[in-house]
Amino acid sequence: MAYEHVVIIRERDIATRDDVHAALAAGLRFPDYYGASLNALDDCLGDVSRPSLVRVVRGRGEDLPVGDYLDKVCICLMRAARENPALDVEVRFAEPAEGWHEAFSSDLDE
Repeated sequence: MAYEHVVIIRERDIATRDDVHAALAAGLRFPDYYGASLNALDDCLGDVSRPSLVRVVRGRGEDLPVGDYLDKVCICLMRAARENPALDVEVRFAEPAEGWHEAFSSDLDE
């Protein structure tokens, strides 16, 4: 499928909740009155009418500032994609940060 709108959100590049909403609003061309909340996101995703892809690249093995909130955003996106045939969503995991395995392993030994 050829997409008219493609939004790629890389968790490592997102510092705040507002960054997540700004990327989605710009990429999917949400209206100016978009409220930048999960409820507003859910409402606007239902209105997407052009073929669109949202790809979320999650961090792995890292404590990133919006991780828990991005979990909720991903759930909202996937729910909307199930109901809206114009919207596709991909959630991928990036390669882990350098040295994450050693840090994780030492936590398990304690």
